Amino acid sequence: METHSDDRIISRLACDIELDRCKVIHAIIPAKLSAIHPERPVSSLGLLDTLPAELLVIALELLDFQSLSRLSRACLRGKRVVENYVPYQQVIQHAPKVPTALTKTNLVGYYPASAVYRTLRTHRCVSCSEYGAFLYLPTCERVCLECLFQNRGLWMMTPKMATWYVRLTHRQVQTLPIMDLIPGIYSLRGPETVHGEVFQLVNVKMAKRLAIEVHGSMKNLNDSTRAVHYRLESGLGTAL
Repeated sequence: METHSDDRIISRLACDIELDRCKVIHAIIPAKLSAIHPERPVSSLGLLDTLPAELLVIALELLDFQSLSRLSRACLRGKRVVENYVPYQQVIQHAPKVPTALTKTNLVGYYPASAVYRTLRTHRCVSCSEYGAFLYLPTCERVCLECLFQNRGLWMMTPKMATWYVRLTHRQVQTLPIMDLIPGIYSLRGPETVHGEVFQLVNVKMAKRLAIEVHGSMKNLNDSTRAVHYRLESGLGTAL
């Protein structure tokens, strides 16, 4: 019996129609610096104020944009510390839509502001090393347009499809970064597409990497997915 390659299985299971891959959403409100009105001129960060400056910076490097934003609204001292923190300061100034997009897609907690800043300071696509014009939110990496179209490792699938294709349990899939699709109008190549409801997606490459760890090897994973090949050959793959 002829079997499908991994690439062909992914192309059947990835969210092709639902996601219209490689379209991007433009209606994202840029993040802004917090506004705080003091009741008194003196403010404190509590125990954080007892840390040496070097340790305070290390602590900030572990925080995502949402946590930093909350800290900046806690008091005037917090606002000054956060707004003088270079990764936060530079991203809010030059790429203010990024924190909003990470928050709306429910990915903000996976990547510290320092990691996002380092990625934005690079310019090469993680896949082909050419110029990467896009920030790929699911993995916080720079990618180019062609790799978004051609590299199946950058495609997305629903958590349910991930459990079926790479033989992961629901609990195992929940350990992956799960992205919420932002409702709105998407466009890049071709006509605009409207997505009115939220559904969840996981990255194909990350799901496959986890599956190899769980099953012990690529061979074991391939053995466990023979049923998938059979269902595709039988014309049952599109039923899921």
